[in-house]
Amino acid sequence: MIQPTRALDQIIRTTLGDEEAALRDRFGEQSTGELFIEAMRGPYRAWMGAGMVVSLAFLAVGIHAALQFAQATDVRSMLLWGGVAMLCFGVILAVKIWSWLEMMRGALAREIRRLELQVLLAGRPREG
Repeated sequence: MIQPTRALDQIIRTTLGDEEAALRDRFGEQSTGELFIEAMRGPYRAWMGAGMVVSLAFLAVGIHAALQFAQATDVRSMLLWGGVAMLCFGVILAVKIWSWLEMMRGALAREIRRLELQVLLAGRPREG
């Protein structure tokens, strides 16, 4: 699936002139770290920061519960600590999924801007 996208990108680059190609390259692919930083600077930066704090807090509680589970001697304690650990790790998973969705929302918005730019440039009359 990656090859057709690269082939399409190559066709677009050869079709567009140097000025248009420079504009297109400005909207190039971003790494995961860049997507994360963009999400942290976006409109939901407070929620992203709160999600990180919540994740760290639940990680600490989850690790503590997992250690207590490993040291438990009776079944009731094992069920209690195991349930707490699973709940904590489930909350972390939910926050991480939400964070990834926010990162992908930003990437999708960037791709839409890129597509709009390509349509705009493709509709412009050629010079020369």
